[in-house]
Amino acid sequence: MRQPIAAVIGTLLLATGPFLAGCDEQDSIILPTETQFRTLNFVSGPIDLVVTDSKGVFESTLTENTPYNQYSSKADIDLVGADSATFRFKALDSNTQDTVVSVHQIDLERDYLYFLYQYGLVGEEYGAQPFMRKIQIFPKDEDRTAAVMRFIHVLAQHRQDVDIYLDQEKVVDELNYGASSRTVTDSVAGADALMTVVYHGGDINNAEDVILQQTINYQLANSYQVYLRPATPGAVLPSVTVINEANVQ
Repeated sequence: MRQPIAAVIGTLLLATGPFLAGCDEQDSIILPTETQFRTLNFVSGPIDLVVTDSKGVFESTLTENTPYNQYSSKADIDLVGADSATFRFKALDSNTQDTVVSVHQIDLERDYLYFLYQYGLVGEEYGAQPFMRKIQIFPKDEDRTAAVMRFIHVLAQHRQDVDIYLDQEKVVDELNYGASSRTVTDSVAGADALMTVVYHGGDINNAEDVILQQTINYQLANSYQVYLRPATPGAVLPSVTVINEANVQ
């Protein structure tokens, strides 16, 4: 049973504790007991992100109509004095309201800004089905001098572990499907690097091992999330999306 957020606040408070509300895109202030997130869609056509209770009776839409390969406006979550809380989220097709990503329990912590990224193959099972994960968006850091990057592997048609090279240097080893890498740091100003993604243990000079090869650009003192993703929903053809975290604060 779908209800407006105002109608379910009382029930959600009883069930989960925190209060949820939409966020004005111009209001980027995080209150002392709040955290924020954006929906990031690498799974299908436009999706809505919904919070639900443990029985699936009450639902409230937090972000709407997020297209493929794009992120939503911010949504606020008030933790009501807690340092963290667990929420039950799912993603729905914006047009049909059919479930795209089934309910996932996500722990969110106070004072953070996250992406909730969606990935996988709609209608598939056995590890290929749609998933949802969180990743923190790093805040601006005036003392940062190098470029820092994290690589996220959401290539649903290439679910094996991968290695990532920038030019000829391996910077990520054995990155699991759906996961984020450790932080990679580069101090070269205005760098254009040739990123090569190979199956784990593969040879960057062997075409059969190479999944993706593309030049990416990054600037000093910035932080980035680099998503290895399908070119279109469910596609075998890979592509890459580079997000400068300064642009999504």
